[in-house]
Amino acid sequence: MKNSYKNIPAIEIILEKDNGKYALEIMNGIEEEGIPYRITEVSEGTINSENVLDYAFMEAQKSKLQMGIALCPEKAVFHFSRLKKEHPVFTIEEIFSVGKEELRLYGNNIARLVKGIPLKENKSKTAEEVG
Repeated sequence: MKNSYKNIPAIEIILEKDNGKYALEIMNGIEEEGIPYRITEVSEGTINSENVLDYAFMEAQKSKLQMGIALCPEKAVFHFSRLKKEHPVFTIEEIFSVGKEELRLYGNNIARLVKGIPLKENKSKTAEEVG
């Protein structure tokens, strides 16, 4: 058998190696929902805030599940192939300021979109709600 794993429908994820800590929580959320994903790592400086949307859209076009995710050092973009390129499903503008639970929730919800079931709500409290 020749690279049969490439034929498994999966959410396509592209990132630079340094973004692994953010991607890990997103991937954990996807995995919790039972949806496969495939990772492509690119060299440093390839993905930036100017082209991350393009990469997410390209990954969605490539995915048999029609979902793609791209991460750069500043942000993450989640895209569905049937949407216009300028209108992704989710965008995290400052990925470095988002906690692990919220990143995992993004992963849960992108997988839930693939499954066609309701999204999970963010139940963590913001500083304003707590104080």
